[in-house]
Amino acid sequence: FSQAASPDEAREEARFVLERLGGATLQYPVAFDSEEAAAGTGRSRTAGLSDAEMTAIAQAFFSEISAAGYGTMLYGNAQDLGRYDSNLLAASPVWWAEYGMPVATARLDFTLWQYSNEGSVAGIPTKVDMDIDLSGALG
Repeated sequence: FSQAASPDEAREEARFVLERLGGATLQYPVAFDSEEAAAGTGRSRTAGLSDAEMTAIAQAFFSEISAAGYGTMLYGNAQDLGRYDSNLLAASPVWWAEYGMPVATARLDFTLWQYSNEGSVAGIPTKVDMDIDLSGALG
């Protein structure tokens, strides 16, 4: 979850992520998640930034992550993803978050669908997010 309010901060966050990864091999891309209304905390520090500013922030994060050899993707719901330039959305894999719908209502292509935050998994005492990976179907 990013709180970067500038490209420099996004690059710093990306370096933090890369340090934590320590060169690990990943099955999925590294997702960039910036939410205007941070869950449980009210408005985030990125609230009010323009689409151009948010796009530059995501691109800066992606640049650092990609330079280290990892794939990248955008994560968010309609409100979150509506804060980016349409060219970035078209060029990036998307992890779409939309709960309680029998069919996703996204008006864009997405690779993963987070369809619930009410799931359960044996051994985890709290509710968990549930996702569908559509990458195989998309080729």
